[in-house]
Amino acid sequence: MSAIAFSPTIGPVFIDCVISERPESMLEITEIPVESGVRITDHAVVAPKRVTLDIANHNAAESFRALVEFQERREPFTLVTGLSVFNSMLIKSISTE
Repeated sequence: MSAIAFSPTIGPVFIDCVISERPESMLEITEIPVESGVRITDHAVVAPKRVTLDIANHNAAESFRALVEFQERREPFTLVTGLSVFNSMLIKSISTE
């Protein structure tokens, strides 16, 4: 039997509940235009991984402030989710409803 572990923290902030998790893996494909108007592809680069989490915490205001402070320190962290382990992550965006 295997187990999937989820880290209940983002940096120093404890997360009560992850409502949804949306990881994204993209490949950036270069295009070079030529005289005839056709584009030639000659290279591809793996883009940094992105993960969007919808979370809920019992003290939303305090959690929001702590996440913003952690984001402003720009400290890379490891995010462990049910799908994968994401290394060297940074918080790009925080929004609330």
